[in-house]
Amino acid sequence: MLRRLKKGLPPKRRRAIELDAMDPSLVDLLKEENLIFDSYKNTENKVERKKIMTKLNALRRRTASFKIPYAVEWVITKYEQGEPVLVFAHHQEIIDQLADIISAFGPKIAKLHGGANTPRKRQKLIDQFQAGQIDVIVAGIQAAGTGLTMTRAAEVLFVELDYDPFALLQAEDRSHRHGQTRPVNIWYMVIKGSIDAYICSIVDTKLRIANEIYGDEDRVYSAVGNDLAMAAAA
Repeated sequence: MLRRLKKGLPPKRRRAIELDAMDPSLVDLLKEENLIFDSYKNTENKVERKKIMTKLNALRRRTASFKIPYAVEWVITKYEQGEPVLVFAHHQEIIDQLADIISAFGPKIAKLHGGANTPRKRQKLIDQFQAGQIDVIVAGIQAAGTGLTMTRAAEVLFVELDYDPFALLQAEDRSHRHGQTRPVNIWYMVIKGSIDAYICSIVDTKLRIANEIYGDEDRVYSAVGNDLAMAAAA
């Protein structure tokens, strides 16, 4: 299905925030994560692959928890600079932790995820964000990925990633859509050597293809390529 090109929008720039695995328990977790991911890639049985993916998702959630302090620091820095911020994550537990900790530093927070909002309540929160009554929205990639307008934010942080690059592209475009007047900065937070870093390298390739098919390529600043390729190779 063809989509109208986004002519006339400010540029969208993607960058990676690369974190080193300094904590010994995180190093061990990454080793386990990669071993299970290797078993997934080497298994063709669909039932086994599903079981392995369940284990892998649980490990990715634990890995994501190590990003929370860095994500909170990043958000608070933007908040103190007067920037409204849109934060995306995948697991509800991570969304809840991010929102609770960020709000303790002063910003007015709204959470958007599948189990928390009726359509009416969700739209009310978005309207409040757009009106400047809410400083930070922490949202689920799938729950807030389509049909919503949050153009007040020009700074968008992904603390977790989705396997589907089109889900990420849709989430990015909650801010980068008609009504946006500023360049939009998309930040992917990844831990070197993690599965998220590997996914980034795959996602970047697919997003480039998606931009060529659906987007206005002349307006897209895809610097994420080199950044994320280095993160995946680390």
